[in-house]
Amino acid sequence: MSSDDAIRSFVSFTVGNGLRFVEEAGYIPLPSDTYRIVESKLYNHILGTSFGGDLPVGLTIGEALRRSFDDTRKPEFR
Repeated sequence: MSSDDAIRSFVSFTVGNGLRFVEEAGYIPLPSDTYRIVESKLYNHILGTSFGGDLPVGLTIGEALRRSFDDTRKPEFR
C-alpha cells in the first residue's frame, strides 16, 4: 500500500465514522449530510478549499462545501 493509499484509507475511515466519533466524544456534530458531502468530495478527488476567502454570512457548512462542486463544473476546471 502506497502512502497515498494509506492516507486515503485513513481519511475515508475518519470521515465515514466522523459522526459517531463526534457523538462519542460528546461534541456537537455537524449535520449528517455534511459528512456525506465530504465523502463524495473524497471519492471524486475534488481538492482544495470550499471557502476560498469568500464565505457569505448565513451560508451553512453544507452550502459552503457544495460550492467546490460547482467550481469543478466550470470550463476552466475541466
